[in-house]
Amino acid sequence: MISTSTNRPNRLFIIEDDKELSEILGERLRREGFEAEQFYDGSVGLSAIFSNPPSLVLLDLMLPGRRGFEICKKCARKLLP
Repeated sequence: MISTSTNRPNRLFIIEDDKELSEILGERLRREGFEAEQFYDGSVGLSAIFSNPPSLVLLDLMLPGRRGFEICKKCARKLLP
């Protein structure tokens, strides 16, 4: 996802309902120097994106409730020119 964020370039969000996978990804990315924040719910992750956009979002497309494709569409409408 492209973001208009002016935040630190190494800040990213992981939106993944599989907590074990999310923890593995988050830990691995933090060891590489990234600031990784994890969200297990698509709606919470979407709110976080809108309130303080990261440089990158790793997004599960098959989330329960709010699907990843829906999150992508909402982000594109709000964040892209």
